[in-house]
Amino acid sequence: DPVRRTEWVTAFVVSAISINHKRLLKPFNPLLGETYELVCKGFRLHMEQVSHHPPVSAFHAESADFSYYGNSQASVRFRPSYVEFTPEGLLTVELRCRNASGAVTHTETFTWTNVPGIVRNLVWGPM
Repeated sequence: DPVRRTEWVTAFVVSAISINHKRLLKPFNPLLGETYELVCKGFRLHMEQVSHHPPVSAFHAESADFSYYGNSQASVRFRPSYVEFTPEGLLTVELRCRNASGAVTHTETFTWTNVPGIVRNLVWGPM
């Protein structure tokens, strides 16, 4: 069902935002050329820091049912009462749709960019 798949992709996109709620630590910022690889049963992820200034990370994850890839870069503006993060870069997920026998019938591609975020009261008051 295409509507159901769109709902699942939307929930996936929103989940990336929700993990930052009440986050007090700075984000992971590896050295230039540093890589991270995770291989689990039926899943593989590869990430690399492709630029350090500005920090840009690229990644590719895949399984038998999807591919998820993109790059992440954020511009940061510091103001007296807040810090604004504006993510740049495209994120893409390709879903492999299967029929009842398990054969791939077609692929659906979803592409998006993340939304900006603002952290208020960085110096005083609750964040």
